[in-house]
Amino acid sequence: MVSLRHTLHCGPNCMVAMLLSVLLLTGMLLSGCQNVGDTTADREAARKAKQTEFSPDLTLATDKNGEYISETTVKDVSGDVQKGNTQKAEATATTSKKAGDMKLIIGDKTFDVKLEDNATARAVREQLPLDLQMTELNGNEKYYYYSSLPTESTRPGTIHAGDIMLYQSNTLVLFYQTFESNYSYTRIGHVTDTKGLAEALGSGDVLVQWRT
Repeated sequence: MVSLRHTLHCGPNCMVAMLLSVLLLTGMLLSGCQNVGDTTADREAARKAKQTEFSPDLTLATDKNGEYISETTVKDVSGDVQKGNTQKAEATATTSKKAGDMKLIIGDKTFDVKLEDNATARAVREQLPLDLQMTELNGNEKYYYYSSLPTESTRPGTIHAGDIMLYQSNTLVLFYQTFESNYSYTRIGHVTDTKGLAEALGSGDVLVQWRT
């Protein structure tokens, strides 16, 4: 080890060598910083190039490492956005599994029905067309004993005219009056315009055609 006393008495040649060492070290540090900058720039350029590979139907997002991921702009049936490389067409196909709408034909009257987005409504719609001879009950509903269907029952409290519900797992019910109830039902849908519904259903049993 060179002592401090020897360093202080270093001759001209020694001083030149030390200066060259300092300059060389400074150059190496500057070169290293430049390489880091170049690496960052290259990575950003690669990301931008990768961005052009994605479909215009996809929204770009970045993960925790700053890398681009693809994210579809179409939500699925539960409202979640499918992440990864799922294409918009696939997400649209998932969305198309929603129950949608249907119609009730009673005599010469047609009533539009907005279906719930649940497994029960989808199961009913998949089996259309149906011609059901529905039975009168309590002066406020028509019902039909059906095959077992999926259930998501709740206690609605108020039943509204036009409500279509499933009682237990096998009874389709079409309500044509509004009233309070403590029973539990699974919602299937609702007649969008109930004008003339009670009159069309009448006071007895009635044939109801369920159509898409």
